[in-house]
Amino acid sequence: MSGLRDEPNEGFRSRQVSCLIFFQKFWSLVGTKVTRVYQNDLNGRASVREFNNANVVLIPKIKNPSFVSDFIPISLCSVVYKIITKALANRLKDYLPSIITPNQSTFIPGSLIFDNVLVSFKTIHSISHRKKERKALWSLS
Repeated sequence: MSGLRDEPNEGFRSRQVSCLIFFQKFWSLVGTKVTRVYQNDLNGRASVREFNNANVVLIPKIKNPSFVSDFIPISLCSVVYKIITKALANRLKDYLPSIITPNQSTFIPGSLIFDNVLVSFKTIHSISHRKKERKALWSLS
């Protein structure tokens, strides 16, 4: 197996990038397992143990590595989890608008978490500046 980087100064931007490169380069070896885990998850046959296990793989930084420092250890479990999560999210994307009610703001494309903070601030401000009654009932869920 040749190194994933041949020049010593190239380097990886992050370990996640090296994990993705591994999956792209060796999909012929790991693809059937990832696909089987995904299909089992969709069919309700997925085992939690499959997600708790991690395969640690040593990726060579250079051609013909001779020292331990010539390898990058990566854990493959997080990438498999991300692949499955991304695939499920893409499948649900078309159905979310019919499931989410208008007063919910999560999972709406283009909405920001700050929108919720702004609405909360305006509501608190409005209640605190009332002249007659300042009573309110809050439900945080």
